[in-house]
Parts: sequence; structure tokens; C-alpha cells
Amino acid sequence: MNTKPSISIDLWAKILNSGAFFRYRNQWWIYPTLFEPDTLKKDEKYYILKPDFFDLNRGHFASDFALGPFSPDKFRSEIQTYKASATAELPLFSWEPASSREFSSCFQIIQEKIAAKKINKAVPVTFLKGKGLINPSHKMHFLSRLLDTPESLIPYGFWQGHEGFIGATPEILFQRQGVSLTTMALAGTQPQDFSNSQEFLQDPKERKEHDFVIQDLMIQLKDVAEVAREPTRILELPHLRHLLTPMKGKILNSEFKNDFELIKKIHPTAALGVFPRTAGLQWLKDLPGQDIRGSFGAPLAFQLPHDQSVVLVGLRRLEWQGEDLRIGAGCGLVSESIFERDGPNSCEKLIQSKS
Repeated sequence: MNTKPSISIDLWAKILNSGAFFRYRNQWWIYPTLFEPDTLKKDEKYYILKPDFFDLNRGHFASDFALGPFSPDKFRSEIQTYKASATAELPLFSWEPASSREFSSCFQIIQEKIAAKKINKAVPVTFLKGKGLINPSHKMHFLSRLLDTPESLIPYGFWQGHEGFIGATPEILFQRQGVSLTTMALAGTQPQDFSNSQEFLQDPKERKEHDFVIQDLMIQLKDVAEVAREPTRILELPHLRHLLTPMKGKILNSEFKNDFELIKKIHPTAALGVFPRTAGLQWLKDLPGQDIRGSFGAPLAFQLPHDQSVVLVGLRRLEWQGEDLRIGAGCGLVSESIFERDGPNSCEKLIQSKS
């Protein structure tokens, strides 16, 4: 067995300045030294799509090559080799008290639209904000912590210079290999207590919210792919649990073998957007505090060899820009939502569970 590291110390330095990574199906991939190409040439470059939630035409990147796949043990060895040559440094952050004012306004407006039968569901977001500087040593610290992330979460990250994000999402928008397509409905959330599974599966509010996501996906994929859905089950996470309905199928419309076209067709699902989609997104963007979503909750697409791609949903992460830090959470609202249960206090607990 070859135990010699595949990533040199010099290459690690470049990766930690500009790079991206993710783990999927127990394999780790790294994309070093990102750049913004004039056009994405799928056959020549490894692309990473990192658009804004409300603007998919922004944030197209590429890398000359990808490193991987690494097994968990091999990737751990790669990280340990770098850490042995560097000075360990733990990040120091300070956090501001969360404010409920903007979210309260969002809650009221959304409930009014639901009562007027203009929408069935919408998902506002809120952010915990803080201060701190992220350096290469901190990024490696986070990577080390993500090594032991359970299989129910997908570690990922993206950074360039003094801005980026790193986290572990439970949700994929889709995974494609050739014309084979995998996606999921993931909505309905409770704090983790590892009990009362049937009660959660049958909870009217959570099930209604989840079923809107299923309906939305089936509508969007109707003219794209032949898709079969599996039974709804519970996705168990360390601090939370979600309702999950996996879907698998085959792309029938050749237009949507292009990942970007497929992203535009599916994003945003009702798990993070508005249902039905006929209500549009502009009004959601115009709600208090919603125009700063950036790429939170947006697709994050990675190209792999052999005509494969994985498109994550950018959740459960630490974001930084200079000294500004934030951690976001989305809260799905339906007619049964109660402000005390599903409002900012719920989102704050959700954020704390990700910290």
C-alpha cells in the first residue's frame, strides 16, 4: 500500500487560500485554486457552481483538476500530514444576540398570504451574526472536525481569500450520473430525542410541510424525468431529525442533462422557497432581512469524472466575509405554524444546534 501523501504541503497552502471540497458516499473530493472562467467548458474543467439563492447566474467557478476520491482513512492521513507541519490555532469568535424583529414581520406577512390562499408555504431565513477572522489554520481545524461527520450529513466548503463557508448539509438538490437522477424531499424538522418516531411521521404540521416539497418536486420534474419516490422516513441527525422522501429516476429530456439547466428547473424547492411557485420569489426577497441570503440555501454543484455531478443545498454552515461571521437557518411556515413554536426562537435553537 502506498502511504505517501498525495497532497504536498505547498499544494495544501494553495488549497487553503482558494479551494472547495465535499464528501459524498464516503469519498472526499478537493478542488484547488478556483477561478472564474469566461465560459464553463464541461469537458475541459472541473466546475463548481456557487450561485446566490435569488440569482443563479452568479458564482460560476472552475478548477484545472480535482483531487480524489480519497477514502476516509486516506483523507485523514492527508490532513494529519499537513497539521504536523503547521502551527495549530483554534478560532475565536464573538456572537451578537439574535433579533426577532425582522423575522416577526416575515412571519406575519407570510401568514397573511397563506390565509388569503396566495401561497401554501414559504421559508424565511434568519442569521446569527458574529465577529472573527478565519485563517488557513482555522480551515484545517474545521476540516479535521468534519472527518467524523455521520453519513447522514455531507461535509462541504468553499473559500477564496478572506471569504467563504464550511459546514455539513443533510440535503442534496440532486445527484446525476449520465441520465440517472437522485433527488429528495427534505422538510419537517424536530429536535432530536430518538423517540416517538411514529408521532413525528404522523405530525399534521410537519407532514403537510413535507408533502408540499414532494408535490413541488414532482411538478418540476414532470417533463424532465421519470421519477419514483420511496417511502417517507426519518433522517436522524445528531441534534435534529427531518422527514425524508428519497426519489430516483431517469432523465428523459435531453435539455436537462445539462446540470445548470436542471438546477434552474428544480431550485428552489418548497423546502427553502415558496409553494406554489406561481407566487414567485421577488416578494420573498423583499421581506425584511431576506435580501441578504447570498448563497445560503442555494445550490452548490460539483462536477466529478465520468459524467457525474453532485449538487448540494448550502445549509448548516459557518459563513465568513472578512471579520463578519454568520450562521443561518430557514424556518418553513404553513398555516399550522405557531410563532412561539416555529418563529425566531425555533430558528435560534436550530442555529445553536449547528454551531
